Amino acid sequence: MPPDAAITIEPSKADEREAVRFIEALQRELGMSTTDAVSWAAYYVAVSAGASTKKAKKTRPLLKNRGKDPDFHPLAFPTYVKAWHHDGMRPHFIAAGEELTDKFRTVALAGLAKDSWQWIIRDIGRRSKRTGNAPMPKAYRVTKEGGLNPAVMMTNRLGYILDAIRQGGEMGIETAVERGMRGGFKYLEGRTGRALA
Repeated sequence: MPPDAAITIEPSKADEREAVRFIEALQRELGMSTTDAVSWAAYYVAVSAGASTKKAKKTRPLLKNRGKDPDFHPLAFPTYVKAWHHDGMRPHFIAAGEELTDKFRTVALAGLAKDSWQWIIRDIGRRSKRTGNAPMPKAYRVTKEGGLNPAVMMTNRLGYILDAIRQGGEMGIETAVERGMRGGFKYLEGRTGRALA
């Protein structure tokens, strides 16, 4: 995936209907404006996307060199790690005896992918969790539209965000809206004391 790639959640028609139902419920039950209700819906989608994203470990696992690259003989470079370079994810071979000292063993910005969703939540206007990495403006974008049809567009621009989400397990990005609305209704039912979903 190229470094300038971005992921934008595109909900299904069924998810769109559920989001509209949640927005209308927020307006009806809590007296929210349409703009505020849309922001709340976006918040719950971002929360579920963050839950789908695996947090990277601080060190990359060593993998055995099988000798597929003729430039890196297994005797001289017995191991390698998968590391993100400017042109994408590729192997970085490690010389014998340098397994513990090679700089690519350490993930400089561990947790960046998971943190990026908290930055998005902050820019939506909701309270976000403290992150280990400082916000990187080029890594994400939140666009808000007001007027008669308010909307929130959340874009994650990290080149490896899809890999981080796939490594997170079964909760893929495709279900972020569905799970987000389920979490939103659970919150709303807790506020109102009755079933709404």
